[in-house]
Amino acid sequence: TAVVDGPSGERSATGPTGQLLTVAPALELDPAGAEVRVTGSGYDPAIGIYVALCLDNGPDVAPSPCLGGADQSGSAGASAWISDNPPPYGVGVAQPFGADGSFDVTLDVRAADGSIDCYDPAQRCVVATRADHTAGAVRTADVKVPVLFVGQTAVNDVAPVAAPAFVAAPAYVAPAFTG
Repeated sequence: TAVVDGPSGERSATGPTGQLLTVAPALELDPAGAEVRVTGSGYDPAIGIYVALCLDNGPDVAPSPCLGGADQSGSAGASAWISDNPPPYGVGVAQPFGADGSFDVTLDVRAADGSIDCYDPAQRCVVATRADHTAGAVRTADVKVPVLFVGQTAVNDVAPVAAPAFVAAPAYVAPAFTG
């Protein structure tokens, strides 16, 4: 996913099925709290999504954890749930997609909480979309726009590589002694 810098600190990224995700502003954010506008288009309305500031865990891995955790009230401001067909408990919490799989939300983001520290060089923070819990294994909804807080440099823009697959250590074979 290529990230494109736009005017006034805006950044955009294109997703795996052609979705467009734009975050404004995305640069020089106040670490104590900043309001960002997040717009998207080209999303599949059949797949509900979450929109939030999350850790980027690399390709083909869901962005997680996300700032503020799950917003079950729909009013905390750190995340948004977009779905045309939420489960009954999500009616009134999730907002529907607009025309052509679009959405427009405002998020309140900060550089750190109990799960995330965007200033940690081992962590890369992104405003991301990902499939909601009704389709959590679907990775086609993942679109990530790296964001930078005051004092961070573009070096934080490098996407992490996927976590290596587990490789078992070879079985121990005792040496044979002759004597």
